[in-house]
Amino acid sequence: MTMSPGYEIDFLPVGQDQDGDAIVLRWGYNEVNYTNNPLINQKVVIIDTGFSSDGEKIRTHINNYYFVNKVDLIIITHPDLDHIGGLKYILENMEVGELWIHRPLLHGAMVQVDDRRVTENSKTKRLIECKVKIEDAIKIAQSKNIIIKEPFQGLGFNDGNGFITVLAPTKEYYESLLPEFIGEKSSSNLMAEGLRNAVESIGEKIKKLVTSNKDEDDLNDDDTTSAVNKSSAIILFGCCGDYSFFTGDAGIETLDIAYQYLTSQFNYNLFLSMLKVFQIPHHGSKRNLGPTILNKLFSNVDNSHISAVVSCIKTSNTNVTLKHPHQAVINAFKRRNINVYPTKGLTIYHSKNMPSRKGWSTADSLDYKLEYFEE
Repeated sequence: MTMSPGYEIDFLPVGQDQDGDAIVLRWGYNEVNYTNNPLINQKVVIIDTGFSSDGEKIRTHINNYYFVNKVDLIIITHPDLDHIGGLKYILENMEVGELWIHRPLLHGAMVQVDDRRVTENSKTKRLIECKVKIEDAIKIAQSKNIIIKEPFQGLGFNDGNGFITVLAPTKEYYESLLPEFIGEKSSSNLMAEGLRNAVESIGEKIKKLVTSNKDEDDLNDDDTTSAVNKSSAIILFGCCGDYSFFTGDAGIETLDIAYQYLTSQFNYNLFLSMLKVFQIPHHGSKRNLGPTILNKLFSNVDNSHISAVVSCIKTSNTNVTLKHPHQAVINAFKRRNINVYPTKGLTIYHSKNMPSRKGWSTADSLDYKLEYFEE
């Protein structure tokens, strides 16, 4: 019998009118004439679980393409509802080995979120929902004797054929963000939001035409994403001499922490030559990337072997504004000779040493645009 190690990565199209994240992957030994069976010594990992309605979709994909109802490891990068939503369903309906999830309540009373201590606004409502999702998941996992760990830098999962490593955040950085998890929006932010809502309510969305300079990014180095997003676990997957890099909704600071850790562990130029898949953070938001971190991460002249994937929706709902991915982000990757592939209602699939999937076709990448409108 001839066998070779192989792996598959699937970025699933989750969310209907809002962007969400759900990635499933597996690795193991593949028989040459493999059909409709798990790999030998197969390991299955889920990174984020989309919305509540996406749990069943994730399970069905694993059943249909990985041929098991078992997940060896689930990683929740951070507790936003578009990342943690399907977790409860999966824990209740699949066999799970380990759950990696941050548990803010273990890190100080300052993150006790309830409506007696903070002013109600959309931010605190979201965090209360996220807190409930975390606590529900922990209770289910504990009742089923699932191993629970927090995904801080250096945590690993390794079976000798493939491995998962957490690159960021450090525990110290995570705890430094917790005071920002709750609290009121600043008055200036509230005023800006009120003005924006008033403008949109009369159908007068303001857009400006941007003319891109091919020699410069239309991005800046200001890390303006939320503290919850900054807390995202950044995950490295390695198998068969390839690496893949998953970012959740991480911001520039978190990405830089991951980069510093990578350079301490690897010959970075060699690592970069073996990098195959990079997940663009936060669905391609302009707030999560800047020229400096992109120049660090993609320092090689030739990055054409890297595929950048962005999880974003495709919708026919005319009331939904498609904000992601931002064209400035697409352009930044194209400038670095990296193709960008959006989910937009489709599963983006990458594999090595695995049979092709019948009926599946080559994905289309997004184009560089010299001019584009932005709000």
